[in-house]
Amino acid sequence: MIKNVIASSVLLVVLCPAYGSPGEPSCVSTVANKYMSSISGGGKVSPSKIITLKRGSDYAAIYSDIPTGSAIGANGNMGMQFVDVKTDGILGCYVSVSRSTPIIQFSGWPITKYISTSNNSMVIDIRKYGPRDPEACMSYVYQETIVRNRSHNWIVKTRKLISKGGC
Repeated sequence: MIKNVIASSVLLVVLCPAYGSPGEPSCVSTVANKYMSSISGGGKVSPSKIITLKRGSDYAAIYSDIPTGSAIGANGNMGMQFVDVKTDGILGCYVSVSRSTPIIQFSGWPITKYISTSNNSMVIDIRKYGPRDPEACMSYVYQETIVRNRSHNWIVKTRKLISKGGC
């Protein structure tokens, strides 16, 4: 029910003359941050953290939001969120809600490096807990290829362990 309400009623548009030209990181990050504020309790993306999925029309902002679990006594893990921002010459920058969380699913692990990106796939390095890691240390680094399926969810296609140990 909530997914349908969000998908049908939320459309955030930032007119780019006030924030830069369509596709400029400042325009994309502004609309992404406004969307994030409306769906979660935190998270912020700077223009330098914008990912180009398709140059000139499709960008992504991936950010950590408030800790998962309750605010008091939460374990400190951050949820990873994905915002798909489109640009055009008419609306400027706007969020494609149907291609963004919480409508879609996205890998919940902290991304440490972007290797390559395209409209429907990304190669990323992520951190995960090893078998003996304390809560404050994710020591395993994996390289994942994630792809967008027909429902626009980002799913793991391949995962390879790159390194173990060290936080």
